[in-house]
Amino acid sequence: MNGNKIETVGPTAEIELPESAAVIDGTGKFLIPGLWDAHVHLTYDQDIGPSMFKLFMVNGITSIRDTGGQLDLMQPYVEASKADPTEAPRLKFSGPLLDGLPRVYDGSTPFRPNLSVGIRTVNQARNRVNELAAAGVDMNKAYEMLQPEALEAVLKAAAKKGLPVTGHVPLSIDVISASNAGLRSIEHMRNLEMSATANWEKLMETRRKELKEGTREAGGDLRSRLHQLQRTYAIENQDSAMREKVLGTLAKNGTWLVPTLTILAFRENRVYAR
Repeated sequence: MNGNKIETVGPTAEIELPESAAVIDGTGKFLIPGLWDAHVHLTYDQDIGPSMFKLFMVNGITSIRDTGGQLDLMQPYVEASKADPTEAPRLKFSGPLLDGLPRVYDGSTPFRPNLSVGIRTVNQARNRVNELAAAGVDMNKAYEMLQPEALEAVLKAAAKKGLPVTGHVPLSIDVISASNAGLRSIEHMRNLEMSATANWEKLMETRRKELKEGTREAGGDLRSRLHQLQRTYAIENQDSAMREKVLGTLAKNGTWLVPTLTILAFRENRVYAR
């Protein structure tokens, strides 16, 4: 050890230990590096938010990635993370979701807290990225209602600031185009399946038509309706050649997938406590 950091790991016979070295009996125990939770929303449920840092630490999660929350609500967590690394996980955060209009997470219901900002124009996209960069975010997060030109503006502005962009592939854009434009990672693998069918272009045409006609709907309702309309169909009608093309593009571009495998079970397994 050097201070609080492990410098060397190896068989006892091969490491020269100083006489003052502290000895810990590890019989029946194991030692692993600190874990990451790559997809967190600290401000999604403000009843459990204050408990989350402690829960992460006692479960060996020493670094987390917050992928969407309003800056003012995030600030206490940012400050706590920086204050004492033995009491709080390292925190990387995106600030609010960069969504189109209507927004999905608009604060209209407890299940759609206000985690986002709405972007209609290219200038708005650039300005939002610049504002978030100035606020010290570690990345940007694009969301599902963004239009293609707005996503492109977000990606270009973020690249100039040295910020990676993660997100859900917007419903108006196919996965290959989003990856080629610079999307760094895809959360939940969301909307991946709808680009891996033989008739993906027809599905895209339908989605864009519905998005154009559904501007008076709540964003969350519109998104859910489009998912219900196409996701099961897309999963059941995968085209092997198209799937290989999509995945090959992601691999070539270095676009990561963040699967969040427990997302559908978290309400049934509420292991946290206040």
